[in-house]
Amino acid sequence: MEVYKFGGALLKDKAGFEKMAKVIREVDSPLVIVVSALGKTTNKLEKILSAFRQKSFGEGEGLLNELQDFHMELLRSLMPEEKVPESEKRIKTIFDEINSVLNNLPSDLYKSYDAVVSFGERLSSEITVNYLNEQGIPVKPVHSDRVIVTDSNFTSANILWKLTERAVTSRIEPVLEQGTAVITEGFTGADPAGDPTTLGREGSDYTAAILAKCLKAKRLTIWKDVPGLMNADPKRFDDAVQLTKVSYREAIELAFYGASVVHPKTIQPLQRAAIPLHIRGLYTPDKPPSIISGEAQEDDIPKIIVKEHLSLLSISSGDLSFIAEDNLKDIFRIFSRHKVHVHIMQNSAISFSVCIDGNHKNLDMLLEDLRKLFTVRYNTGLTLITLRNAGDELIERFTSGKTVYLKQESRKTVRFLIKE
Repeated sequence: MEVYKFGGALLKDKAGFEKMAKVIREVDSPLVIVVSALGKTTNKLEKILSAFRQKSFGEGEGLLNELQDFHMELLRSLMPEEKVPESEKRIKTIFDEINSVLNNLPSDLYKSYDAVVSFGERLSSEITVNYLNEQGIPVKPVHSDRVIVTDSNFTSANILWKLTERAVTSRIEPVLEQGTAVITEGFTGADPAGDPTTLGREGSDYTAAILAKCLKAKRLTIWKDVPGLMNADPKRFDDAVQLTKVSYREAIELAFYGASVVHPKTIQPLQRAAIPLHIRGLYTPDKPPSIISGEAQEDDIPKIIVKEHLSLLSISSGDLSFIAEDNLKDIFRIFSRHKVHVHIMQNSAISFSVCIDGNHKNLDMLLEDLRKLFTVRYNTGLTLITLRNAGDELIERFTSGKTVYLKQESRKTVRFLIKE
């Protein structure tokens, strides 16, 4: 059997759905399909949630209506006219659920985030099931909150593997044995109490890898809007080239450093089960995929990863004493409480510097907690450049004329935090 994952950027219009149906028709083995929220739905749900938290109900309801209109218009473009009313009714029911949650938000900020944002994938799977069945492709939904069992670490939940494997075996395998493909939502799951959880932004790849491992899939294929795994973002670099064979180790390194093609947690479950990952372009399905596996050898092709809109925090003690182990323990305890993802860190005798997302949801609260114990300075609007297998000429290309706030260098990798 195989697992296919389709990202929301691909399924934002009728053309994307038609391409998806075409590649699914060509599969002659049991298939699990994982879908993300459509288009920019996750971002829109975040804005809606923020408006309701701030009691800007008019703004929030307006944004929610816009999101509903987007999904309804897409649905009408995909379905025959006579099938639209029944399909619209199911979409409207989901939006009624969203509205109910928004008006009864949990007090916990992270729990409320997962409760609202997880609806993006629900909407996507509902529309996808309707469309594929109408196209004569038999599919059945098995919702992710029934099979992806996690702890209660909301917004970045950890998989409870034994419970997940048991749920996958009992709920997905019987459907596949009937010759019907399964559709489920990426990014989302539920804790043992049934509360919605999410696996971290862009976590649909990880969902697909979890299912591939549990089902002992022949392969996992992630369909993208680029031909495969590239050595740089082709939207940014005209000379980007496709990487044809990549080792699990190299893929984990690239994902860790911020390569956007694969979620950082995706590779490990595949490596453990020796399942290859194919990355293919939905609009170039005849091109050979990029294959990530244990058979690939390391290469010396330069790789470029750019992360923008970052902030640098410089943390020191008020009396200029050494930053020691106890200080670091306090710092990371605060980071953990605020669910901070650290892109790069570096310490000196009297300071500790970390690079984090500049749009971190609770930056003010994070700074307030840190300043109870430390002196904190920070810079915003920074860009992190990661270069692997880079020569002097490539390094000069990215640093010439730039202010370098932080630099790290290892055997194969150079990283610069710069201000343009």
